[in-house]
Amino acid sequence: MKCLYCERTQFALLCRVTDHLGHVPGEFEFFRCSGCGSWQLDPLPGPEDIAGSYPTAYSFKPPARGIRAAVARIERALYYRPILRYNVQAVRRFCDSDGEKLLDIGCGSGMQMAAFRDAGYKVAGLDMSEEDVRFAAEELGLDARQGFVGEGLPFPRENFAIVTMFNLLEHVLDPVGVLRWAADLLRPGGYMAVEVPNTLSYQWALLRSLWAVVREAPRHIGIPSPNGVAAAFGRAGLAFVGSVGSAPSVQAGALAVSLVPVATHALAGSGRLKSLGSRALGGLCYSAALPAACLLRRPAWSATVIYFARKPTGR
Repeated sequence: MKCLYCERTQFALLCRVTDHLGHVPGEFEFFRCSGCGSWQLDPLPGPEDIAGSYPTAYSFKPPARGIRAAVARIERALYYRPILRYNVQAVRRFCDSDGEKLLDIGCGSGMQMAAFRDAGYKVAGLDMSEEDVRFAAEELGLDARQGFVGEGLPFPRENFAIVTMFNLLEHVLDPVGVLRWAADLLRPGGYMAVEVPNTLSYQWALLRSLWAVVREAPRHIGIPSPNGVAAAFGRAGLAFVGSVGSAPSVQAGALAVSLVPVATHALAGSGRLKSLGSRALGGLCYSAALPAACLLRRPAWSATVIYFARKPTGR
């Protein structure tokens, strides 16, 4: 086994977990790279198995009507909207390209794309889910396209000032290859923003194998350490710019889903009282965790971290 991020070959067993969504049966093992400290599954899933490991409702899409639609509107306002705004502000802080062309890879249902569009960026998106791409295009009016990361070039080379990948890199078999592929879509001097779970997070220290980040196996394939991210950027020809801890809502949400896995929208049954009760319990955990999350959002502690890199002007 070779590290997906630094290519070292020495590992130690980190933990054994099951899929907290219950979508993929069996037990999965994460190993820690002795070189950069990144984590990855062994055995790795096959390319043909990856798409089938995702439930249909993996990305949040507000229902059109009914009691679940009302609950979703509250959830969007209290949980998702602060995250979307925070990410826009982070990109503005580190990327000197306000209002320019931006590509969101792994765009899901398009909520982050819409937030960037509303902030003045010229946006496009790519995702493997046909259903999510259809929702983004038809419901939100976005230029979202269906495709797989690292395969072909769905847009012209050097077409974007910014490429974002929020919670994507840990889902792919070749993260360095994906970074190189995405860099081809960046113009020289363009910026890349990559959000990934943080292997140094206080949540891992507290929860260990109960942490939702590792219980996202087998969808989470390789989780990079800060050193792993730096190694991957270097191997992809990108220059590190800086990093910032994720939004407090992300931190509190990760803790809530770790403690109450059935609270995730991917397990929410249509119109079921039990499902709404689970979501309410998750909301209580989220509210209780939010004050601490506001204090523990430094990159050294954060549940996830947004890293920024730049493509050299001479490339």
